[in-house]
Amino acid sequence: MENTCISFTAVARSVRMLKIDGFSLTESMDHDDCVRSRWSFDGYEWVVRVYPAMSSAGGGAYVVLEVAFLSNSKPRRGSVRVAIGCRLVDPRGILKPSNEISISKVFSRPQECSTKAAVVGRRALAASAFLRGDSFTMECSIEVLKEL
Repeated sequence: MENTCISFTAVARSVRMLKIDGFSLTESMDHDDCVRSRWSFDGYEWVVRVYPAMSSAGGGAYVVLEVAFLSNSKPRRGSVRVAIGCRLVDPRGILKPSNEISISKVFSRPQECSTKAAVVGRRALAASAFLRGDSFTMECSIEVLKEL
């Protein structure tokens, strides 16, 4: 009997660095105000939304991430399984990246959104070395599971 390994799946991955300038100015943004980055890869359209000043029920404010599936057509196989990751990074490469937050989602229709996930508290970011010259950078990734 032959021992072979057969792959049933593969992953398409897209990674982008998102820089937010004017961190101190984003404090005045409303709870629902966001900045957007539109991505196109693996035949789908996505938008990454960053909410720089989302308030929590406990009274703190956070930098929050959300991803929306923008493609106008239905997914090729009825749904798209996605893993979304985000972490703070130092573009100079001196600091180790922060812990990554991750969101798993199965998108099945256009305009559907992921859950919102807090990347970092505003106070913690303001006190960290990731904030340089009133700006910070996040490394965000979207991975799409592909069945072979």
